[in-house]
Amino acid sequence: MTDYLTTTEATRLVELEIVIERGLQTFIEVGSALMEIRNSRLYRQTHPTFEEYCHERWDLRRSRTYQLMDAAEVVENLKSSTIVELSSGPLPLPLNEAQARPLARLGLDLQRQVWQKAVETAPQGRITARHIETVVREFESAQAEPDTFTCPRCGHRAVQLNEGVICLNDACQSSWATRDEFEAEVGIGYKDETELLRTRLKTDLIKLLNHLSPEQLKELAAWLVEAQERLAAVVN
Repeated sequence: MTDYLTTTEATRLVELEIVIERGLQTFIEVGSALMEIRNSRLYRQTHPTFEEYCHERWDLRRSRTYQLMDAAEVVENLKSSTIVELSSGPLPLPLNEAQARPLARLGLDLQRQVWQKAVETAPQGRITARHIETVVREFESAQAEPDTFTCPRCGHRAVQLNEGVICLNDACQSSWATRDEFEAEVGIGYKDETELLRTRLKTDLIKLLNHLSPEQLKELAAWLVEAQERLAAVVN
């Protein structure tokens, strides 16, 4: 037997849920504010590093700080991407940090593609963090496959996904049901292991750079210059 709410209770429930929804959505504002403070070095008058500022001013550990910034960056990236119309209407944005967090592990070009699939395949239309995590892992597994390709239609990277091949370019999204179909169109074999390793290293490096503070980027740049000089000395 359903325990129905009274009119007063139902009204109060709506009011409380609005409060909760508003609170869950503040992660975008918080994360964006933190990114601006970091990128503009607005902490420099009182703290030597961004991480110390976050810890002493807001009691935020480094991992939590970057979780908030990553989640906000995901939403901003989805906002700026090409608008996709679903059969049910425009593609929605993540409503809370839990929905955005799994997408932060992906490159910017993949986030829209994975988010769209998560929305389209959500059981009964409920876009839960668990479902998003499942879809993200599917794409991560596809990227971890030893076979990588170049899309013949746009020139971007494509990977094997289940039995077929899919282009990772958000604007292209070409797909082939089987690898045979892909190879018939592209007319080439697989890339060698060296190029695959180069692609993976490039992706990992971009993710790393996105998490470094300005001070850390300067230190890395100095280290790279020194490493290049040492390598040149060895070669010569």
